[in-house]
Amino acid sequence: MHLRARAHLKLLLARSRAASSVASSTQQETWQRSFVEFVGPGQVRVGKEAVPLRAHDEMTVQATLSAISSGTERHVLAGSLVAAAEPADVSIGALGGEAPAWPMRYGYALVGHVMDGTSWCSLKVNGTRVFCFHPHASIANVAASDVREIPDDVDSLDAAFFASMETALSLVQDAAPIVGDRVAVFGAGTVGALSAAILGHHGFRVGLYEPNACRMEAVVAQCSKVQYADPAVKSNGFDVLIETSGSAAGLAKAVCLAKRGGRIVVGSWYGEDGVMLPLGLRFHRSELTVVSSQVSRVSAALSTRWPKERRADLAWSMLGELRPSQWVPLLKSPVESAADAYRDLGKATQVLLTYHGAE
Repeated sequence: MHLRARAHLKLLLARSRAASSVASSTQQETWQRSFVEFVGPGQVRVGKEAVPLRAHDEMTVQATLSAISSGTERHVLAGSLVAAAEPADVSIGALGGEAPAWPMRYGYALVGHVMDGTSWCSLKVNGTRVFCFHPHASIANVAASDVREIPDDVDSLDAAFFASMETALSLVQDAAPIVGDRVAVFGAGTVGALSAAILGHHGFRVGLYEPNACRMEAVVAQCSKVQYADPAVKSNGFDVLIETSGSAAGLAKAVCLAKRGGRIVVGSWYGEDGVMLPLGLRFHRSELTVVSSQVSRVSAALSTRWPKERRADLAWSMLGELRPSQWVPLLKSPVESAADAYRDLGKATQVLLTYHGAE
């Protein structure tokens, strides 16, 4: 291309970008949003503010739903992130950066539609349904890298489970059971329930340890391959165990029920407090593998074959097939009542905040 023509093209692009920014600025001057903020240990408030101007590589999303990750957010609200002095998440732009301090905004499972797109993002069509890794807010400016378009065959309620489904898939992949393995899942919160359902969906018989009868029954009714495991009944042991209970007792039970040479994948985050485990002579001789697993990165052993994009595609496929919103016990709460919702986390497996226009 001729240098003068190239310079002219750059000028046109710059003007277009500036015009887009001015239009966005004018439009957003009147926008207000609600947001959820943790102001101190155990303290939640809902505030209102003007929507900040979006950057050129962001899109503005009107939220309809956001899912509270009960186990993680309970620890965040208690102050574990502040105590750890580590970034909230290394893979989510809105949660990265400096170590968190009070007050803080958290959350990574927001569903909505694009209300102000941009030619610099791949999802620029207003009205497009999207899932966003972003803290709870009624309107969010989200970097394109933290947005996923929701497939047409996935309901918005099911889309709210995307982050949990991706986590469950990560745990199952790290557990790597083989045909004939005896498999157990400890804890039937959202991630544990999805982990058990994924395993059952792929033909594994699963022993599920969960003291909450409502949670247990929901999973067992959804998949005939998942069976209630009575902790009082002596077991012959399991080859592969996934621990998502968030309870030191659950993790201890997994250690005790693992066969020699078994594999325990720990998905729970226990905050910064210590956990007591039965690591006596039996454990000393057991040759167990205990693996910490979480979803921010794909494990090194899988990364060459399973980049995050491939795992995300599988998560959408599993959401379409398993439809968790139809069987996971739900509690919906308007965002204005978020403080009450956090106090009620134990009343349902999955708590959803709803916003104006929520489905």
